[in-house]
Amino acid sequence: MLAAERNTDGLDTRISRFEQEMEEFDRTTDAIINERDITAIEAKSLSEEVDKLEAELEAVSDIANSSPRVSLVVDYATTKRDLFKGKLKERSLSKRVEAIKRLDAEGGGNPEILDELAAKSVDLDRLRAEIGGLKVKADKLEPMVPKVKQEIPEFVSPEDRADYVKGIVDDIFSQLTGRANQGMPSYDMTMSSRGPLKERTFNIPDELIEDFLEHDIELIGRRYARVMAADVELTKMDKRLGGEGKPTLKSQLGRVTAEYLRMREAVQASTELDDAAKTKALDALKNSEKSDIEDAAAIRDLLRGQFKVDAQHTNFARVLRVAGTFNFMRQLGGVVVSSLSDAVRPAMVHGMGRYMSEGIAPLITNLAAIKLALKDSKLLGSVTERSLQSRLATMAELADPYAHNSPFERFVDNAANVFSKMTLLPFWNDMHKSIASVLIQNRVLLNVQSKDYGALSAAERRYMGFLGINTDMADRIARQFNDFGDVQGNVHIPGLERWTDDEAVRAFAAAVNKDTDSTIVTKSVADVPLFAHTPAGRALIQFKSFALASNQRVLMRGLQEGPGSFITGTVAMTTFGMLTYMTKQIEAGGDQRVLSTNPGTWLAEGLDRAGIFQMAFEVNSTWEKLGAPGIYTLASVLGKKVNPNADMRQQASRYANRDAFGAILGPSFQLGTDAAQLLGVGGRTLSTLTDGDPSTNPDLAPADVDRATKMIPFLTLPYWRWIIEGGFGLEDAGVRQQLHKMVQ
Repeated sequence: MLAAERNTDGLDTRISRFEQEMEEFDRTTDAIINERDITAIEAKSLSEEVDKLEAELEAVSDIANSSPRVSLVVDYATTKRDLFKGKLKERSLSKRVEAIKRLDAEGGGNPEILDELAAKSVDLDRLRAEIGGLKVKADKLEPMVPKVKQEIPEFVSPEDRADYVKGIVDDIFSQLTGRANQGMPSYDMTMSSRGPLKERTFNIPDELIEDFLEHDIELIGRRYARVMAADVELTKMDKRLGGEGKPTLKSQLGRVTAEYLRMREAVQASTELDDAAKTKALDALKNSEKSDIEDAAAIRDLLRGQFKVDAQHTNFARVLRVAGTFNFMRQLGGVVVSSLSDAVRPAMVHGMGRYMSEGIAPLITNLAAIKLALKDSKLLGSVTERSLQSRLATMAELADPYAHNSPFERFVDNAANVFSKMTLLPFWNDMHKSIASVLIQNRVLLNVQSKDYGALSAAERRYMGFLGINTDMADRIARQFNDFGDVQGNVHIPGLERWTDDEAVRAFAAAVNKDTDSTIVTKSVADVPLFAHTPAGRALIQFKSFALASNQRVLMRGLQEGPGSFITGTVAMTTFGMLTYMTKQIEAGGDQRVLSTNPGTWLAEGLDRAGIFQMAFEVNSTWEKLGAPGIYTLASVLGKKVNPNADMRQQASRYANRDAFGAILGPSFQLGTDAAQLLGVGGRTLSTLTDGDPSTNPDLAPADVDRATKMIPFLTLPYWRWIIEGGFGLEDAGVRQQLHKMVQ
């Protein structure tokens, strides 16, 4: 009994210990069961997410076929999905293989288990290889996927979501139909990234908005270049000058503000100025700062095509733009004859000796080298007039051609493009820009190859400074030319295609383009006042803005080149100006376009058409059109003393077809008055119903014929103008003269 009791006591202890072990086992197994359940739920959630992703990919498959950007996103998402599914499968398969290996290591393996291990191991290796390939593909696609710029907000209600979607639809519709800026006020907001640089994707098949899409690849290319080129260059300039690298130039404008702040502090700290003088100086600094900031911001906006956007797209602006283009087609047909002085403009800039030896002579003796040099000029963008007609467009003061236009506006623009080629000016410009660019390349490359750049003559150092090339950049350009360039005779061939220094290429291109556009005058945005870039300003100064550019690029620069080159160039350009006057008078014919016999008039016409003193002659011609005496009056008086038999006075031939109204307000407003007077012909015709004598109320007059013929586009093209106006000796045989006889 005692022994049994002792065994009972031990049994109780063992039972208690066993119960504790059972509780511990239950807790452990409960955790395992819970973990299994959680894992199963997570696996189910992941499976549902994968199914949802597959459904979304299936939904956008049609859009992916019509949009490369969407197709890229879909491909990336599909790859990531396959990679995720592969990793799940690899995890399960890996656990199975590890379990079988442990079982075999403990001696529990059999032939069936070992066969399964071998098969599962092969499957695992193949699966891991597939996962590796998917990882490589995903890493390759990830940088190419467009970044999401804005997350879709959380909506408080279906109505809120519908309103958000409607706003997006309205915005897209306004952009596609050109209504985005119509009638909108300016809020002085400066856009940082825009257009192609915005990196936006409009995920919609093209056929749904076919009527609103642009199909002209040249226009699209110009639009992209117009938007991107300015922003890229402004960004690089801002970064080069120590800014943030933004096209808004905020950093540079901040530097201007900081500089004016320093000057104000200096004025306030001055002990030499009294309070009144300080107040006056501070007011002057305030006004100067405001003006400088506005000018800098305006030039930035002009380069980016954002200057006064609200005023550029109104109906008034569009009417003036069409009128300006129409004026261009009806008045600028003889522009090549008017540009004859361009032939000797390089002599004025670079000297007659260099012009003859390096510009004209190689055209005869070394044409092959000239062609190679011109290839680089075209690569630099200096010789592009036949493709872009940019100089002719600036002469005519045509507006920005990259806005949304109506079918009629597109028709007028296309007609203007045809007309510009028929004037032959693009070919004339390219020829003389080619000669100028070869001269400029030779001069720059000779200077940078100087053994001692600092020992260059004062004139050459001033010239290189004008082009923006310092000692360091000259060395870099010289190294590139020595490595890749060539000299054939006296023609330097840069070999730009092989240059490896991008900054040297950029500096060399900027130098050649700057001097080429200055030599063969091509107006830039900074050559005219800001008002001239508004619709009304363009209409008022049409055909006069070239005078402003010429004053900056010809007269002001010529006075700085030295007296020798300036006098030589003035004489040569005046001679060609006289040739222009003679050719235009003979070609136009008519009673009002006869050659003067007054030597003073010839000299005045030569100086006027040379383009050197263009601003002075523009003001004078307008003044004389009002009936006041001016340069032509004085010149004819002096010419009369030289030749007593000469005619006494003739008006400027360039203003022969303008009245006082058109001389002051521009050709667009004169076009309106002429059109109104022609419309009055019908009213005068009705007056014959109340008056039986047609001689007192003629329905047509010779002046009406003149106004009507001036309305005909393409009429001023030299190769048929003489038929209409009786030039080249036809006199009364001209069509207009015959019409005069019919209505008299």
